[in-house]
Amino acid sequence: MLPIELNVQLAGCEIDIGTLQGLQPGDVLRTQHSVDAPATVTDAAGVPLFRAYPGRRAGSRSVALAPLEATQREPSDTEEQS
Repeated sequence: MLPIELNVQLAGCEIDIGTLQGLQPGDVLRTQHSVDAPATVTDAAGVPLFRAYPGRRAGSRSVALAPLEATQREPSDTEEQS
């Protein structure tokens, strides 16, 4: 298997520079992202790939991946363009 880089985009938050500089592993940032809203999973270039829904499975945290909505996909070469 080859490793790939994936990124998850959530709604942002505002913090001051002092807080940013003081962040440590394990710190928690509160964002404006609703826990009911899916996150967007992108590749290293920022191209959206999936929607991610947080959840739990067998007592562990998990993420369910879902396809992007049709309105956000780019048309493929085989699809007609209007």
